[in-house]
Amino acid sequence: MAEVFSDKIKTAKNKDGEIKDLHAKIDQLAVETDFSTRGLKR
Repeated sequence: MAEVFSDKIKTAKNKDGEIKDLHAKIDQLAVETDFSTRGLKR
C-alpha cells in the first residue's frame, strides 16, 4: 500500500520540475516578444 503513495509523490515531484521548466520558457518568450515588439516600434 505504501507503494501507491510513494509513486504519487514521485510523480508530483517530476511534475513540479516540468512546471518550473515551462514557466521559465514562458518568461523567456515573453521577454523575447517584448524585445521584438519594442524593436518594431522604432
